[in-house]
Parts: sequence; structure tokens; C-alpha cells
Amino acid sequence: MEDKEKIVKLVKFKREPLFTIFSELLDVAQELKKKIQNKSEVEIELAKDALLQLKGPKGDTVVGPPGPKGDTVVGPPGPKGDTVVGPPGPKGDTVVGPPGPKGDTVVGPPGPIGPKPNHQWMGTSLRFENPDNTWGQWVNLKGPQGDGGYKHGGGSSSTTSTTTTGARKTASELVVGEEEGGKLYVDLDTLEHQYSKIISVFRNGKELFESNSDYEKLSDLLIISDTTTNDRLRVMYEYSSSGYYREEVTGTQTGTSVTITLSTSLKYTPSDIIRVTRIGKGIVETDDWTHTGDYLVIQDADESDIFSIYYKYTANGFDVTEEVVPATAKATSGSDITVDLTKLSHTYVDILLVSKNGKGLDEDSSTVTRDWLQTGDSILIRDTIISDQITIIYSY
Repeated sequence: MEDKEKIVKLVKFKREPLFTIFSELLDVAQELKKKIQNKSEVEIELAKDALLQLKGPKGDTVVGPPGPKGDTVVGPPGPKGDTVVGPPGPKGDTVVGPPGPKGDTVVGPPGPIGPKPNHQWMGTSLRFENPDNTWGQWVNLKGPQGDGGYKHGGGSSSTTSTTTTGARKTASELVVGEEEGGKLYVDLDTLEHQYSKIISVFRNGKELFESNSDYEKLSDLLIISDTTTNDRLRVMYEYSSSGYYREEVTGTQTGTSVTITLSTSLKYTPSDIIRVTRIGKGIVETDDWTHTGDYLVIQDADESDIFSIYYKYTANGFDVTEEVVPATAKATSGSDITVDLTKLSHTYVDILLVSKNGKGLDEDSSTVTRDWLQTGDSILIRDTIISDQITIIYSY
């Protein structure tokens, strides 16, 4: 134990350098070796434990001073290469030559007159064909009424008209027109008499109504809706026994003049020539035209010119009446009846309207079978019996 304590003291309390301790320890070990030979096994083990528990004091932590920082060596930058831009070249000359002499303005002789545009006349109304082959609107070229003339057209006259020549009369005519776009255009200037007022319009025996837009009147054009040239149209109108009329006419070239034959060119026999126009411009009697018998001669004119003649005429007319067909004029024919027109109160000229029990009936057309058909002096009324009341409006 003495040896163990000695060794511990050497380690704990000696401050000599480490090699000195090791030297002393070596001496102790030599001594122990000698003693071990004479010691028991237990003592030897105790000595080992004492040696294993020995720890030397913690040595000083010595940190030397930091060494000097090494040099960072960056070589010098190389020289910048030269940027060489050559000097700008001289500006080129802008050369503008002197203006040339002004060219001659040459206007050639006028060309020949082009062909007349396609056009259509309907009485005094004219329309032209458009570039897309459609037709333009009708334009009535009729001028205002001249002084001393008779009022014409417009449907505005009444039984109190200021016209003083002749009594007012009523006429009824079948008319034809030109079909376009589901409508029929009728030129009222083509009526037998110079009308002053349109009373009624009938299509296939059925009365039409202006207030219902069945037809409209545009100057001297009657435009009837939903109508074709296959329909049978009739116009009832009022007129005077004396009238005033205008017509476009053509003539025959005779030297530098044009001669118009009135009996073949005019609709009515003129009682007096009022006015003559050439290409829309009035010309003077005696100086520009003369009227002798059946001929009108226009001086310094060409037969291709358009001429209009305004004139007075005298005509006869008819009266119109409404009559319930008497039983003696009716006869049964299967499920139909026939009416003998010769048994009416007056000698009829034209049948205007047929009605059954107060309802207007439709007349057959050339292609469609409807309610009634006239053959000679007889009318066939379909699906009718003797007791039905048949009323006829007719002229006489």
C-alpha cells in the first residue's frame, strides 16, 4: 500500500516535466517488481488497480499565434485593344433634274351618244333597269294640270266635283297589268274613260278593300297585292261624259318633219288638241306643229323622239245597279243553280259582283275553279239552291 500511495502522490503532486515522472515511475516499477515476487496474488491485484486509477493532471492547452496571411497575387490586367472606326465618307450629291415641260392636254372629239338605258313605260310612269338587272321604282312623269283642263286622276274627285262638262257616270272594266313581286300594276290611263274616282276593285268577282291593304293607288297606278296575270280584275270608276287625256305617240318621218295619224295613234277621237310636247318640252302650235283633219305634223323632229298629245274627247258611259235575282231567273242544275241574265231588270253590259246570302262570291279564272262562271247570258253558281238569295251588281 505504501508503494501505491507513493505512486499516486508522484502523479498528483509532482510538477516536474512528464519525462521526470516517467523516470521516477520506472524506479518504482523496478522496486515493485522485486516486491511482487514476495507478495501474494491479492496484493498484486491491488497494485494493478492502483496503477489503473492513476490519471495525470490535465495538460495546458497551448495554441500558438496564427501564422501570417499568405499573399493573394492577381496579375495586372492586360492592355485594352484599340477600337478603330474609320472617318465617315463624304455625303453623296442629291441630283434633281429640271422639271420637264408640261404635257399637252388633249380633249378628243365627243364620242357618239350611247344606247338608251333599258326602260319601261306604264302610262305616264317610267322606270329604268338597274345595273344588277333589277328594275327601279316607277316614277310618274305627268305634270300638273294645265289651266282650263279637266281634273284627272288621284281618286280625290267626288260627285261634287267642279267639272262642269257633262254629267258624272259610272263604268266598269276588266283590266290587265304587269306582274312583279307578287303584285299587279295596272295603268289607270288605259281605262276606257277618263276616270275621276275609283269606286271599287274586284279580283275574281270578290271586292277588294284599300283600307285592308288589298290594293293601293299611286298617282295613275293601281297596285294590287297577292295578284297575278291569271287573276280576273275589274275596276269600277266614276267619270265624266267629257274628258281630258294625254297619250304618248309615235309618227312617221317625212323629210325634217314627223307626221302623226290621230285615228290610229290615239285611244279616243279628239275634239280638241290642247298641248303637244317633244322630248318632254312643250312646243308651240303653228310654229312647231299643225293639226289638219286626222294628221298632226311636227316640224324639225325625228321619228325616234318621244311625243305626247294632250286632248279633249267625248265618250258615252253606263249606269250601275244592284239587283236581287228573281226566282224566275233561277234554275236548278244538280247541286248548282243557273241564272238567266236576260231576265234582269235592265239589259246588262257587264257583271261586276255576285253574292249569295250577303256574301261575295269569287269568279272562276282561266286556271282556277271557284264559286261562279259566266257563259254567254247565263251564270252558273256552285253549291247553291233556289231558296238562296242571289244578288248581282251590273252595268247597263
